Order: sequence, then C-alpha cells, then structure tokens
Amino acid sequence: MQPHLDFTGFGGKRIHLGVTGSIAAYKALDLLRLLTATGASVGVTLTASGQQFVTPLAFRALGADPVFDTLFDVRTPFVHLEPGFSADAFLVAPATANIIAKAAHGLCDDLLSTQLLAFQGTLLFAPSMNQRMWNAGATQENWTTLKRRGAVCLQPEQGKMACGEEGTGRLPCLEAILLHVLRALSTQDLSGRRVLVSLGPTREPWDPARWWTNPSTGTMGGALAVAAWLRGAQVTVVQGPVDLWFPDSIQRIPVTTASEMFEACLSLWPDQDIACMAAAVSDFTPVPHGTAKYKKSSLGEGGIHIEFTASRDILAAMG
Repeated sequence: MQPHLDFTGFGGKRIHLGVTGSIAAYKALDLLRLLTATGASVGVTLTASGQQFVTPLAFRALGADPVFDTLFDVRTPFVHLEPGFSADAFLVAPATANIIAKAAHGLCDDLLSTQLLAFQGTLLFAPSMNQRMWNAGATQENWTTLKRRGAVCLQPEQGKMACGEEGTGRLPCLEAILLHVLRALSTQDLSGRRVLVSLGPTREPWDPARWWTNPSTGTMGGALAVAAWLRGAQVTVVQGPVDLWFPDSIQRIPVTTASEMFEACLSLWPDQDIACMAAAVSDFTPVPHGTAKYKKSSLGEGGIHIEFTASRDILAAMG
C-alpha cells in the first residue's frame, strides 16, 4: 500500500466484517490486516459458503475478535445483535448477489443476514460475482435499494473473472474498500467544503531528453488530500509527475511544468474554500536549449552554460 494511504489513529473504533461465499473471500484476510493496521478493532462473521473458501481460524490468527460462524452459539445467545451493540461500521466484503438480495429485502435466514438487519449504523458493501449475476436486473434493483437507504455501495471492478469471462463484477481494490470504511468512521467536519491540494515535483524541460526537477514523491500532499476526503471534503488534486492512487471521487489534474501548475491552481482557486499547497514547484526554469538533443560533441572548453528564468510564484498569486 502506498504511504500516503497509511492512516492510523482509529483506536477505539470498531469494524465488523462480513465474508460471504465468493472466490474473492481470500482477499478478506489482506483486508483484515489493513483494517487492524489503522488501530481499529475488527470482528468477523463468515457465512457457511464463505467458510468453504477461508476458515474462521485464519481470521482469528490475524487478530479478528470475535469471529462468528454460526447463528446458534450457546456461548452468546444474542450473537445476531452483537455488531449492532459494538461496531461503528459494518462492511460486507466480498458481497455476493445473495447477501445483497437479502439485505435489500430484509431476509435473515443465517447469522450474517440477521446481523445486517439488526445493525443501525453505516453499512458498506463491496461486491464480487460473475458479470452475468452483477448485470442481472434483480441484482441492479437490489443494489439501487441499498444505495437509496444510505448504504455505502462500492462499484465492482472490471476485468477477468475466475471463470475466464471478462466483465464487471470483480471485488473493488482493497485500497478503495479501506478508505471508504475509514471515511465512514471519520468526523465529517469538512462536508460541503472544497479543498485544493497541489503535490509532487515539476519538470522543467531543457532539451527533448532532459529536464530540471527534484525528487519529491508527493506523499505529503497525497496524505493531505486523502485526509480531507476522509472528513467529507470535495477534493481536487493538481499533481506533478507522480503515480499516486486516489479514490475516484477525488478529482485529479495532472501537470508537468511549474507554468502548468500555476495555470491550473489559479483557475481552480476562486471556487475553493481551502488550499493545501504541498507541491515542490521548481523555483527556476531553464531556458530551452532548442528542439534537438544537446550532444557531448557540442561541449566546448568552458563546459555547459545553462540560463534560468524565475518561475511564477503560485502562492503569491493566489494570495
């Protein structure tokens, strides 16, 4: 996982994870690792079908507590109510067409569906199924019902299925699932606010093969952007040439040069409430050598002489 997504500080929060019978169930173990790394505690419920792919012991070994696998547990007679008493968010990942249908219609014939019906907090669903099942009219109607009721419904990804077919229905990436859970656990004190974040380096070309730049990774700006999004903000990122993953709802505007970053930030700024300017913008821009690559054979006794001009100051112009 990229370092700008490495959020901690969720100690005292509790997540309940439901795991159903999809081939993607094995990914729930990695998801459990990511969730507990935030400091949150995680409980798990496995359906009978889910246990055909992963075992309760595997989740216990990775720190999940409690782990439920049956509706009729003599040690905990009200096991169907337990997540509603203790959890701040309830995530089903992977969510099959079956559990989506049960949740949409209030059916509860096993432990997980009963726990979902009794839970009054934030519900999240991360689907995983064959593309024919995902595109079925019944599944789409059930999905719409869950969204209308306020559940957080993550769109499945497109790609190759376990059966060999291509289509939409793959489990969303773990980063997306993790961040939507953390957003559900976060105070939404930036809801309705628009936040602009600049990040990463700029590259100032000198000839077709060379540029003036710096080693900025964009990690600080990326973390600021995600933190604002977790707290409900509408976030726009102006990013230099770095490869950072963000949730789809964060708007990204890629730029290369300091001049391009200047124009992008200044055009966006009038409509923003907050700006976090974390980009490592080049203070100087080399005067271009020309359209041809500079060759060593052109080097004279005095070496290379490169002229620079000052880049426009983004912060001063915004201020």
